[in-house]
Amino acid sequence: MTRENWAPMDYFKQYIDDSVFERMALCTNQRAILESGATLNTTPEELKVQVVAESMTRNRFYRLRNSIKIINDLDVSDDEKRSDLLWKIRPLLAKVRQGCLSLPRTEKLCIDEQMIPFTGRCPVRQYVPGKPYPTGLKVFVLAAPTGLVLDFVVYQGKTTFGDTGGMGIGEKAVLHLAESVPQGTHLFFDRFFTTIKLLDTLKMKGLTGTGTLMSNRIPKECKIIGDKPFKKKERGASEMVVRRSPPELAVIKWLDNKPVVMASSAYGIEPQDTRTRWSKKDKRFVQVPRPLAIAEYNTNMGGVDLVDRMLSFYRMASRTRKWTVRAVLHFFDLAITNSWLQYRSDLQFRGKKPLKLLDFKLLLGEELITQAQGGSANDSVDDYTPPRQKWKPQPNEALRHYGAIHLPEMVDETHASRCRRSNCTSRTYVMCTKCKVFLCVSKKGNCFLKYHSK
Repeated sequence: MTRENWAPMDYFKQYIDDSVFERMALCTNQRAILESGATLNTTPEELKVQVVAESMTRNRFYRLRNSIKIINDLDVSDDEKRSDLLWKIRPLLAKVRQGCLSLPRTEKLCIDEQMIPFTGRCPVRQYVPGKPYPTGLKVFVLAAPTGLVLDFVVYQGKTTFGDTGGMGIGEKAVLHLAESVPQGTHLFFDRFFTTIKLLDTLKMKGLTGTGTLMSNRIPKECKIIGDKPFKKKERGASEMVVRRSPPELAVIKWLDNKPVVMASSAYGIEPQDTRTRWSKKDKRFVQVPRPLAIAEYNTNMGGVDLVDRMLSFYRMASRTRKWTVRAVLHFFDLAITNSWLQYRSDLQFRGKKPLKLLDFKLLLGEELITQAQGGSANDSVDDYTPPRQKWKPQPNEALRHYGAIHLPEMVDETHASRCRRSNCTSRTYVMCTKCKVFLCVSKKGNCFLKYHSK
């Protein structure tokens, strides 16, 4: 699929298109009728608007946010509600995941945990120590090294993955996400996921894996050097034990500031490279040898952490007691971040300078507002009357220059020229800088705007 000359909205619609807003408006109105007997009369266009102060009152905004729904409760059976704790947001999860699954896969991918921050009551809330936001909804994510999310699954307890032969949660998560990648792909994961059994199972499926390994998960038959004698060696030292019987597997121990154990079904120690490290003992930088497995892991493992950092920059962090609202906002942010990563990659490939993430998000919001205020493509320009406002802030600089091709220019001519729009008999001094035709701009009619509108 070619993405030449795509606008931010085109990238965003891969994950969340108009059908999502239509469903949200319908279910929100249905919920309002069930609870109060009166509809909110909200529309897909109203739900798109982000500049709230210019579009609705504060009370209207809070009422919409508190009533937001993506599914009609009456359409879900009791059995489905018991079997799927995420049924309230399942249509949105399916839509965003469908967009992620349609993206091309690279040869090297990573799997890690992601947290949706939420501290209120939630049937699937988890606590993961060590995370920037340790409490919330836990999501297992498959991502490219660039941060592009390719698949995900929200953890809802031991029933999330079903029975897969006595494996742990981490192993089940990797095997579940590995179903969407082609054979020959190499997966990277951290110590929470890595086991020898997992690497052997992936190998049988035509996949290879590399990950850090906990000391208590090292097989007894693996006679690798212990930590105490290993710490006496010089920094950068490495040892490897290889299992030759198929499937082949290597367990590598490397000494940096402390011993690091790695298990891999594809990489070993050689060829090594060197990295610069600070030596407290010598009070200077030194060159430390690094095994190939460690180098590949460091290069390809940070994709999920990267997208987490981008999500945290401009998160839609509206305070709410409803976990459904928090999850909906998170996956909208995820769709926007994925869209920006694709947009940036496309423009860099064409040798152009892309917008920053914040500017891209603002521009996408402006496009949603324009659609909401201007109506659908079938609406006539004559039917739209912009509301009067006392004050309106300056638009984003990137938005003012975005698509600025057709601009009016006052021409210094002796006699006015005939307006080139059909059925217009006026004369004007205004010419389009791109089309090089004269178009009138007056109180009676704005031919310049109508000429360049569908």
